[in-house]
Amino acid sequence: MGIDQRKVNLTPIDREVNPERAVPDQEKPSPQMAEVPDKGAGIVEREDQIDRLAMEVASIRNCIKNAEAIGISSPDLSDRQEKLISKIESLEDEKSAWLEENGKKDLPEGVNVSEGQDGWGTKLNLDRDQAERMPKEQRRSFVDEWEKRAVLIFTNHLKSNWRCKDAINLSMAMEIVKNNVPLAIEKRSKKFLTGESNALPELVIMNVKANSLLDNLRGKPNMIRELKIDFSGESEILAGEEELVKQEQFQENNSVEQLDLKKAA
Repeated sequence: MGIDQRKVNLTPIDREVNPERAVPDQEKPSPQMAEVPDKGAGIVEREDQIDRLAMEVASIRNCIKNAEAIGISSPDLSDRQEKLISKIESLEDEKSAWLEENGKKDLPEGVNVSEGQDGWGTKLNLDRDQAERMPKEQRRSFVDEWEKRAVLIFTNHLKSNWRCKDAINLSMAMEIVKNNVPLAIEKRSKKFLTGESNALPELVIMNVKANSLLDNLRGKPNMIRELKIDFSGESEILAGEEELVKQEQFQENNSVEQLDLKKAA
């Protein structure tokens, strides 16, 4: 049996912190509305709730900072923040359980798929039936479009997902995706392009690792630490921590040194 979606609490917006985003009780989804027959509804519903809660946490964190700046403590807000983080962790656990039972095959394109506390991914869908019937001379254009769409979906995911859109090395990560995803797809498409094989991967997922969920929600400077592309279980590292983190730190240190030299001059 899958997770009983009726047990998922649809968390109300914190009216005290964000009154403009308050949702009237009558607009909240009923248990019947939550039980959507769509195979991917369980994961999408939880992801929507996580996104809403993450926005609340960010807003509360700003309120706490503003209060501290003028010497006011805000224990109620801090308590509220911790409760929201706990709810997000619970929803992430539910997502992981849902994926364990239902798999990733039927998920909508671009939806987040959990990889653990510090990682997640987003999915690219392929029209495999159409592609695998293509004559050899048409396959080049299909792979070209596949590469373009993969770059578009994966870069949009990086710059829009709350888990990484504020990462200090986001620009570098996006450039790596633009350069390395087409190369990875090209490598996996060689036999398909030559006609040696008609097979294409059933699942294409880009996995991202960044700060842990707790570090991110509590305001620690975020950093993308690994980018990986997965073709139906066969993975390839697009960039590891050494490239993503150490290079970013080198650039930061270099910028500071240049600034110091300008001041000294």
